Amino acid sequence: MMNAIEALRERYRPTQVRLLFLGESPPVSGQFFYQGGTDLELYTRRAHERAFSMTFATSHDFLDFFQASGSWLDDICHLPVNHLASRQRRSALRESLADLSCRLQACSPDEIVVVVKRVHPLVCRAVKTAGLDVPVHALPFPGYRWQDAYRRGLEEILRSAIDRRLLLNGTQT
Repeated sequence: MMNAIEALRERYRPTQVRLLFLGESPPVSGQFFYQGGTDLELYTRRAHERAFSMTFATSHDFLDFFQASGSWLDDICHLPVNHLASRQRRSALRESLADLSCRLQACSPDEIVVVVKRVHPLVCRAVKTAGLDVPVHALPFPGYRWQDAYRRGLEEILRSAIDRRLLLNGTQT
């Protein structure tokens, strides 16, 4: 299962990563952003629709645009941690930081959006270890009561990126 998820993640990797979204890990449920139909994909798509003044007919259309615009989703840990007790979860995430730092160096994003606020300090540590000097934004995961806060926060980040010409229309990057 994990090999299929990582293959799907790599399929959507843009040539140049402009805006890197970083989650905690793929969920233990097997549902994954790049398969569509998850809360993270839905509210990320809605923020993009508002920021870019467009509508995507399907998740696949959105994911293609996401890739073409230079955006990509990676995770701190490539093994699910959301089923672990807090202490084990924190340990697994900390153990993944060296690998994350190497991946950050390799993709060298222009900006990072952390999609789980509580892991923001870990991401900042990995960014520093990678020797990057890039903005790192933190948003709440769009579950339950945080969906609107996530969408609004991401919409603001996207609009700022568009204004700075970091992200264009998804085809001119």
